Formats: sequence, structure tokens, C-alpha cells
Amino acid sequence: IKQVKNSIKKMRSLDIVILNARVYFPGKSIETNILEYKKTMEVNYFGTLNCLLEIIPIMKSKGGHIAVVSSLAGYRGLPNSSAYGIK
Repeated sequence: IKQVKNSIKKMRSLDIVILNARVYFPGKSIETNILEYKKTMEVNYFGTLNCLLEIIPIMKSKGGHIAVVSSLAGYRGLPNSSAYGIK
């Protein structure tokens, strides 16, 4: 969030924002520890959400576009990727 706030101050306006945060820990569910699950959620979900909450008020008042890049794993899990997308 600090980088987002600094960028907004520096540029003074936003025309387009592309959010693409991802961390990936390969492993089966019984091999993946809770810290890897937590880190995955912190970066992939809450990192994106925190950035959105910071930029949405600015984009609503001045206009612009937001693109959020995600993964096909949200629709179709990947083998041996339980923290990222269970299959």
C-alpha cells in the first residue's frame, strides 16, 4: 500500500491501474504448511483487495480503468498446488 500511495502522490492522477499480485508455493495439501496458505492469501487476495480499496475512490472521482489479472487456477485447480488452487 505504501508504494501505491507514493505512486499516487508522484503522478497526481491515475488513468489505468493493473493489479497482478501472485505468490505460489507448490505442494500437496498435506505437505503445505499453514504459513504458506496464509502467505498465499495475504498476497494473492488481500494484497489485491488492499490496492483496490486504495485506488477505487480516486478512480471513481477522476475516471479511469482498473484491470485485475488473476489465474485460471481460480476456475480449475492445478495439481500439487493446494495453497494456490486445489485440484
